Amino acid sequence: MGESLFRDVGLSDPVGQSCASCHSEGAGFTFPDSEVNRVLGVAPGAVAGRFGSRAVPSVGYAAYGQPGPPRFRTFFQAYVGGLFWDGRASGLEEQARFPFLDPNEMNNRSHGLGDPGRVVAALEAGALAGRFRAVYGDDVFARPADEVFGLVAGALAAYERSDAVSPFSSKYDAGR
Repeated sequence: MGESLFRDVGLSDPVGQSCASCHSEGAGFTFPDSEVNRVLGVAPGAVAGRFGSRAVPSVGYAAYGQPGPPRFRTFFQAYVGGLFWDGRASGLEEQARFPFLDPNEMNNRSHGLGDPGRVVAALEAGALAGRFRAVYGDDVFARPADEVFGLVAGALAAYERSDAVSPFSSKYDAGR
C-alpha cells in the first residue's frame, strides 16, 4: 500500500505530484534531475512556479537515522537526529505528513492551512480507494480524516522501512 501511495500523483493539488516525483528510486530516492540538484537545490512543487524551501533529501535509509529532535553529539562533532534537513520530524510517520500539506510541495490546503481532509478526499475519489479499503476496512473513509491521514503516513513509513527503499545492496554491505 505504501509504495502505491508513494507513487500516486492524484494526492496533490493540483494533481500531478507524488512523493516519487521528488524522491525518485532511480536517483537514490532524491530529486531525479541532477541539474536542478546542482544549480537550484530545490525542487518544483505541485503548483507551477513554487519550489520547496530546501534541497530534496533522500528517503533511502531514512528509517535508520537517529530519532529526533536533533541534538549535538560530541562523538560526531555534529547535530544528529530527526528527519528533514532541520530535524523537525522525529520519525517516518511524522515526516510523511509534511509534504502533503506544504504549499510549496503537494499543496493540500484549505483557507491557507494544511488540510489532511483534502488528502483523504483525493484518496477516496482516486484509483487506490478500493485497495485502501481492502487493507484498512470497508468503512475506513467513514473515520475522522486525521485518523485516515495517519494510516496514509503509516503506510508510507512502512514502505520507507522496506528493502525496496533501504536495500543494503552495496559492495560494502555484501562484504566485498
